[in-house]
Order: sequence, then structure tokens, then C-alpha cells
Amino acid sequence: LKPWQITGAAWLATKRHALLADEMRVGKTLAALEAARLADAIDILVVCPAVARFNWARNIKQHLGTDAQVVLRRSDAPTGQVCVTSYDLVGRCAEDMWDVVILDESHYLRRCEAGRTKIILGKGGLIHRANRTWFLSGTPAVNHYGELWQMLYVCGIYAGDYEEFLHEFCIVSYGPYGIQIRGSKNHEKLKELMAGFMLRKNLRR
Repeated sequence: LKPWQITGAAWLATKRHALLADEMRVGKTLAALEAARLADAIDILVVCPAVARFNWARNIKQHLGTDAQVVLRRSDAPTGQVCVTSYDLVGRCAEDMWDVVILDESHYLRRCEAGRTKIILGKGGLIHRANRTWFLSGTPAVNHYGELWQMLYVCGIYAGDYEEFLHEFCIVSYGPYGIQIRGSKNHEKLKELMAGFMLRKNLRR
């Protein structure tokens, strides 16, 4: 592990909910696995893009010395203590309890109305069946800050509803199809709000 990965792992291991927002190729995968080891996690679920499932399984074997079950079909139920699934196949895994849930490329959950977001972050969703949930993304808000609301709300970082969040942190206007989001604002206020929840390192600076 590199020094910044050790720092990220130690920070994550102290958190119930957290966002590790390091840039791409900084090493969030190993930092998260090391954090799970430090937290003495036994039942671990990784949710990631489908293309990354076997890469996660290899890293789990190398770093934790454990064979991970890789979910390949919607009907597959978790049978082991460590499981890797995709956002599209997460449904059966959301029925079990986990010590740690790692949500890789968590910006996949940016649309509140999406089925995967409801399964993971909705009422009675996966996040409520985990002792710890760690979000990993180098681009947590792809288009505008409004995409962060669901995550911040369910983690108890922001108490207001979606529209309140938009008015506070987004540039909005009203058109024939309702509210239109034109951009983001109040960057420093959002940074302050997320100070204890998000860790981001940029090694090029």
C-alpha cells in the first residue's frame, strides 16, 4: 500500500458512512479493502460496475486472502461471506446483513428515481442492512451537486428534502417541464457540509 492508501484506509475504518473521492488510479480499491481488514469485517459486499467484478475478486484474494463469490445472474443469492456483485444484479444481496458494503463508482446512484438507487439507498434498502457503507468515486457529482442529495440524505449529512438541496446548492430555473438545473453553487458551503464525510486526495497537486 502507498502512504495515501494507508491514510485513506485508516480514515475509512473509523466511519460508518463515508465517501472516498480520490482521483482515478490513486488506489481506492486497496484502500477500501484494507479499511475492511482494519474494521475486522467478515461479511463484505462489493457493488461495482459489471466489468469490474472480477478485478475486485482478484484484489480481494490478493489482499484479504479470501475467495469472493462473484454474482453473475439475477437469481444468484449470496452464499459466502465476501461477495462481489454489479449494480444491475444487487437485488438478492440487498436481502442480507453485511459488516461492510463498498459501493464502487458510487455515482451510478446519482439518479434518485433509478431502481438501483432505490434498492441500495431507499427506505429499507441495502444501506440499512450494513454496519458500514463506504462510497468510492472520483466523480461523485457528474453533472451537478443535486446528484449528491440522496447519498447525503440517507447518511444523515443533510436533513432537508431534494428541492431544498437544489435551491441551496444548484442554479435552478423553472420551465414548462418543471425545475431545470443549470449548474452548481455554494461550493465552500458544500465542502464544509461534507468535511467529515468525504476524503479526496489529488496526487498531481
